[in-house]
Amino acid sequence: MTEIPLPPKSKRAIWPALVVAALVIGLAFLALALAENVGTNGTRVLKDPATAYKYPIFAGFVSHLGVFVLIAASAATGFASSLRPAHAKRLAAVAILSLLLAFDDMYLFHERVGPWLLGTSEEVVMLVYAIFALTIAFQFRKSLFAREQIPLVLAGVALVISMVIDMDGGSGRSIVLVEDLSKLTGYGLWSGFWLTFARADLQAS
Repeated sequence: MTEIPLPPKSKRAIWPALVVAALVIGLAFLALALAENVGTNGTRVLKDPATAYKYPIFAGFVSHLGVFVLIAASAATGFASSLRPAHAKRLAAVAILSLLLAFDDMYLFHERVGPWLLGTSEEVVMLVYAIFALTIAFQFRKSLFAREQIPLVLAGVALVISMVIDMDGGSGRSIVLVEDLSKLTGYGLWSGFWLTFARADLQAS
């Protein structure tokens, strides 16, 4: 087996790692400061929630699974866009939206943070996400419909169902099951579609 050579040495190669590390540490200190400012012990921010609050480690598994899927889609489409394929701008937009949705789902932005921080309702925040997604689909509709778009359409349907149930405010077991499983299905279809799209775009470039 032929050994693949390492990339050539470069003095600049160290900077991306240092910048990312600095950003991560900066965000961590910001979170600690905000926690202390609202009267929460900073260790609550540092520790895993299951450890800090003593609940079962599998609690929230389905919700976290959706977040993982969105982050994977964001990372893949963002990386693909940096290689400048034919639809780099669209892939970059998908990467941003996927990351926003992952952040929202993980930290309840549209339910708690958004209304508190922006002084608006959760419906407004969700509407912004919907407009963002529709803009991506509409702006590049010709090439979208030249491909197999059924998963993207089904993703939209599943996420709309979840959104409507969420805004309705029901809390029964069956309602929660339909809402969360619809959302997970939508995230899976959304991510699968764009991962396939990015791969095809890179192969065509």
